[in-house]
Amino acid sequence: VGAMHEQGLARSTVSNYWRGVRLLFARVADDHGMLNPLEYVRAPHPGVTPPRFLTPQAAETVMRFVRNDTSARPALRTRNAALFAVMLLAGLRRAEALGLLVEDVDLDAGVIRVRYGKGRHGGKPRTVPMTPQLTTLCTAYGRLRARAVTAVPAFFLGSRGRTALSESTVMRLFRRVSRRTGIHVSPHRLRHTFCTLLSVSGVSDRLAREAMGHADYTTLQRYQHVYEGELAAELSAKLRLDLD
Repeated sequence: VGAMHEQGLARSTVSNYWRGVRLLFARVADDHGMLNPLEYVRAPHPGVTPPRFLTPQAAETVMRFVRNDTSARPALRTRNAALFAVMLLAGLRRAEALGLLVEDVDLDAGVIRVRYGKGRHGGKPRTVPMTPQLTTLCTAYGRLRARAVTAVPAFFLGSRGRTALSESTVMRLFRRVSRRTGIHVSPHRLRHTFCTLLSVSGVSDRLAREAMGHADYTTLQRYQHVYEGELAAELSAKLRLDLD
């Protein structure tokens, strides 16, 4: 339980794991006439899941670290910055980012085409416009990617530039960034942050739903959060009456 809390897993997830282990012990105990050691131990309370997104300041800190990480070669820093950016500034899921082909990142048109989203039968394809910052980072990596001697069609390549970037490598990268910055960051947390930033920036739910690839507004609302102090700032700026 302690290890799962340190990994930043949601309280509900920790509770579900605990209950699953207790059920397993119960079956073993029944089969062997033993006492279930967890029968009288209170399960971790699901609690309230904390918001899974980064503040703008935390997101900037993470991106600065990735771009200037001296433990990685310059080429890898460029790749890692582009990888983090497609999740933070375009809202791609981890699988969507790893599934990008070279032709899906259209730098001339300034768009990223996601062929297979989440959902039945590969999900709904979508096209996400690139922000100027995302275009800059992807262009820098695209130049390096073009020099790679490989027949692999994936946009993101592994450390040696001969194979596609693997999921295990991505997760090791995120763990290192989290450890070095002291900010828990994951692909899904970057996606949550993207959606929240869309809302803060005034992007309509209709357009945000299209960018996120959600089928309905209910799902979108689970990704939209309120930053600390945001409500107070909005009320101070917009809620005014003529009381004189």
